[in-house]
Amino acid sequence: MTKTIYARAVVREERREERHESWWWQWLERLWLDVRLAVRLWAKTPGFTAIGVATVGLGVGAATALVGQVNAVFWTPLPVVRPGELRFVAWTSPRHPFVMGPNVMAGPRVNGADTFGTVSYPAYLAMRDDATAFSDIACWADLGEARPVILGELGFGTVQFVSGNFFRTLGVRAALGRTIEPQDHSGANWSPVAMISHRFWRRTFGGAEDVTSRTLRLNGRTFAIVGVMPDGFFGLDPSVSPDIVVPNGAVEVAAATANPLQNRMLWNPCRIVARLAPGRSEDEARLDLERVLAASIASAPPPDPYDPPRVWLVPAAYGLSTLREGTATPLVVLLVVVSGLLLAACANIAGLLLARGSARSREIATRLALGASRARVVRQLITESLVLSFAGGLLGLVLAYVFAGAGNALLSQFMPTLFGADRALDLSSMIDARLLAFGAGLAMLS
Repeated sequence: MTKTIYARAVVREERREERHESWWWQWLERLWLDVRLAVRLWAKTPGFTAIGVATVGLGVGAATALVGQVNAVFWTPLPVVRPGELRFVAWTSPRHPFVMGPNVMAGPRVNGADTFGTVSYPAYLAMRDDATAFSDIACWADLGEARPVILGELGFGTVQFVSGNFFRTLGVRAALGRTIEPQDHSGANWSPVAMISHRFWRRTFGGAEDVTSRTLRLNGRTFAIVGVMPDGFFGLDPSVSPDIVVPNGAVEVAAATANPLQNRMLWNPCRIVARLAPGRSEDEARLDLERVLAASIASAPPPDPYDPPRVWLVPAAYGLSTLREGTATPLVVLLVVVSGLLLAACANIAGLLLARGSARSREIATRLALGASRARVVRQLITESLVLSFAGGLLGLVLAYVFAGAGNALLSQFMPTLFGADRALDLSSMIDARLLAFGAGLAMLS
């Protein structure tokens, strides 16, 4: 009896699987027939098909490339190790005579208020050596008043000055050779070594593997190239992509003032990036830095009354906000314009399809008369639209790759020039899996 019940159950299950497989097979077979018919119908009207595919492709390509640029500027974290642990250090003080004149650079806005974003090199050393709430604290400086020139046939290039632990703090390794290390700047001594960007390496040296045996001259001083930065790494400010990175002691070969790192009153040589130590809170870290800064200033106080700096820790996972602030409005405007163009393109395609549908009224009536259901006819028409969108989407993704290469050049037009030249942005806005999915979805939706 038990064997009979089991056998019947097996037979029922096999029949159920056969029906299931048969349903799926029938559905796929019908879909394949619909697609083949749609392709044949579109092939009969090549002019109409070309216009439709080109219209959808341009709209999808422009929208996908623009969203890719927005993704690179606003949603892509820095290409460093655990970027969520990084913090920029900014400060405020109602009275700060410990700063000589305007020798300090603006920092990010915090809670709607302006801050200062740089400190003196002695203040940085105090934070690096005495603060306990961070696993590492590094500093860097862009050109500022310094304008080093790469002499010889190479012309002018953008240079950044970094502390010896800069790359260690970020967890960034060299693509070739080595990074700048703490021993490259110890005390008053610094080594004339340099790292070059991946883009500069390709453009100037043709990607030569022996580049680490070559030298560069900055304002008459020879620097040995020790490494190449990873492709896509631009430092901590997306709006400035340095060609060359040297130890911050080298700022003396380019600065307009003597001994800029030894002057306690110059608070513009160092922007600070710090990595929070495991288990330490932001409030704890902020109070730790305030204590260290207050002690550093008190060790050589100014003659006038002052207020010790209040420290602000700004999340650094996405880099400095200069580029985001400079391009937010233009990108929103471009998104609105491109969205409007895509909607207009869809409306034009819809009008063309309606006109085409009216011309096919006799064909559709014949199908209905021969027994085709209304659902069958509608399914065929939808398949034809999807085939057109699929072809337009493929073209759009190809165009998105083309447009993506021009994104950085476009964004640089909205930023203040760097010594009269457009900024050489090095953002990676190439199409990834998410943008592919967005483009495909946009094509189907259109």
